[in-house]
Formats: sequence, structure tokens, C-alpha cells
Amino acid sequence: MPAPSTRCAPRPSSCRPGRSATPAPGSRSSAPPASPATPGRRSPTPPRCTGTPASPPRLPAHPVGPGRGLRRTGRLRRRAGRGHRRDQLQPVPGRRVPAGLLTHADRAVRDRAIAHHAECVEVMRATGSTDLKLWLPDGTNYAGQDDLRARQDRLADSLQQIYALLDPEHRLLVEYKIYEPYFYAMDIPDWGTSLVHCLALGDQAQVVLDTGHHAPSTNIEFIVMQLLRVGRLGAFDFNSRNYGDDDLIVGAADPFQLFRIMNEIVEADALGRAGDGTAGVNFMLDQCHNIEPKIPGQIRSVTNVQEATAKALLVDRDALHTAQQAGDVLGAHAALTDAFATDVRPLLAELRESAGLHPDPNAAYAASGHQDQLAADRVGGTQASWGA
Repeated sequence: MPAPSTRCAPRPSSCRPGRSATPAPGSRSSAPPASPATPGRRSPTPPRCTGTPASPPRLPAHPVGPGRGLRRTGRLRRRAGRGHRRDQLQPVPGRRVPAGLLTHADRAVRDRAIAHHAECVEVMRATGSTDLKLWLPDGTNYAGQDDLRARQDRLADSLQQIYALLDPEHRLLVEYKIYEPYFYAMDIPDWGTSLVHCLALGDQAQVVLDTGHHAPSTNIEFIVMQLLRVGRLGAFDFNSRNYGDDDLIVGAADPFQLFRIMNEIVEADALGRAGDGTAGVNFMLDQCHNIEPKIPGQIRSVTNVQEATAKALLVDRDALHTAQQAGDVLGAHAALTDAFATDVRPLLAELRESAGLHPDPNAAYAASGHQDQLAADRVGGTQASWGA
């Protein structure tokens, strides 16, 4: 993610809630904590405060050439090893955007949308990115508005053409959402529809799971398990919800759910990076910080994921599997709840110190003065947007 926005990538890095989120109990670090950043030094962004990779750029629905700025973004992305998001909700300057770009009945409209995806692939090549992440705001509001099957056929054809553009090292990540911006039928409303299209496309197509894109009470960790089981979980968009797609700080509403999700990731040994022989699941944030400061909100989100992952790594797998095999319901449940109840913050602080980071990312950022400096620098400025 470019400027501190709603997208961050809390994937295991130097502060690894990934391969080994916690040092051995009782171990100590001899490395001194990193000093909080100060104005004039490198900005204390969420990745630098938490030890996580940089974030993927979000491309608007109008041409963006691979110029110097995108090449610099690509260098950031190569360090994180991930990709770009193709956004179809952003308005095209001077052009009316028809509803249903990849599913539209007019082939000329679909061809124009496919051509833009070709531009995105060129940006990926120029920047060294590997993933093209696709969420479609396509659907209908009323029964009979369009032929649902015909829309799926047109979507399948459009996706096949986009998939054919990919290089061997690329992936197409297909997201789903139960409703919004359409309210009768979204064209990719659930993980099953996304999976059907990915299976038809080939091995380079995988599903994106946004934790806020489901019906209330959905067992999300079951979906995680099933997609991992068939090798098709490509990425997460982490957030938290109370009612709809609230895009709140991940873990804020239900930290136990976040733990259960990460437990399935750990159980499947899917914390590795793409290219190292493991699943290569991409962990990102998709959040909207409306009332809280954005950078502290992202730092809080990343540390929530790190803590949930560390707890999942502390689950006694032998005890869990023994209890499951014996039909010991309470024993198996206790194996999870005991790990969830563990305070892993001291262990994560030690791990950050061992990586040369400040033990408390939130305190480091607050002490840096960066937030006040940002506010002062922007006085009298112009609000940024896609058209800026």
C-alpha cells in the first residue's frame, strides 16, 4: 500500500508471527531495541514499526503507466514479494463506467475492461510484482434484471482472457463478496463461486478471502481449511465486522475468531512465502480507519495478527490431536483455549528486540512525533485522490 492507507501486509518478516512467532521460553535477546524514528530519518511506517513487509499498490480503473514512481513501488513490493490490486470501483476520468465491466452484455465494454487488466500486467512486469488481485463490483439489484447464467458465462470468458496474460510466476487472486454494491446477486458472491472460476482457470488462479465479506455467523475458519485443503487459498484481506463489511481493525470485534483462523493456517503449515515450497498465502489488511488515526490503526491491526499467530503457534498439537482421536471434546477444546488465553506480548517484544526493533511498535510510533509532523506538513495542502 502506498501512503498509509487501508492496505497493509502483516506477513511474517523480521517480526515473524509466521515461521516462529515467539522465541524459546526464557530466552533473552542481546540486541538493543531500535530507537523510534525521528523527523529527517526514515518514516516510522507500520512495516518499519512492526517488522512486516511493505504494502501492495491499488491501481485505479484508468491507465497508469509504469513510470518512475511505479518502479520505486515495485522495489518496495519485491521486498514484500506480492502484488497489485485492480480496483474497478474508482471512476474513470472523463468516462462513464457501465455496471458489470467483465460481465457486461456489450463485448466492447468487456474488451475495454480486459485491456485495462493487460495494462495492470504490464505494470506488474515493470515493477517485479507477482500477484494480480481482482475484486469485481459486478452484479444486479433486481430479479430478472439480467440472465444470471449468461453473466457467469461472460465472466468466465473474461477471466480466461485475463489469465492468459499472466507470466508463469504470476498469480490471479479472485476475491468474493456476498453483497454490495449490488444487493440481489453479486457475480462472485461467495468462496464457492470464486473457487469454481479458479479451478476452471488453472493453478495460477487462487481465492482471496476477505473476513468481512460473509453472511453473519459464517464459520470462516472452515472456509480457510477447505481452500487450504485444495491448495487454492491465495490471500487474506483481514478486517473486523459487527454488522456488514465494516472494515474495522482486525481482531477488534472477535479476537477469538482471528485466532481460530490463524490456527487453521498453522495446522496446515501455510505460513510460508510463495516460492519456498509452501502455500504462500498473502496476508493483507483491508480496513477503513474513519475515526482513529490511520497509521496507529494499522500498527494495532498488525500486532493483533501477530499476537493471534503467536498464540496459534503455541497450541499443543500433540495434545490436541490425541484428544480429537479419543473423542475428548473438552480436552481438545482446552488445547485451543489454553493457547488463546496465553499473553504472548512479552515474547513478541523479545522477538522484536532480537530483530533490532523497538519492543512496542505503538509506543515507538507515538514517540516518533511522525503523526504531528504529517499534520503540520499537510496544512494548506491539496487533498490527494486518483485524479491528483
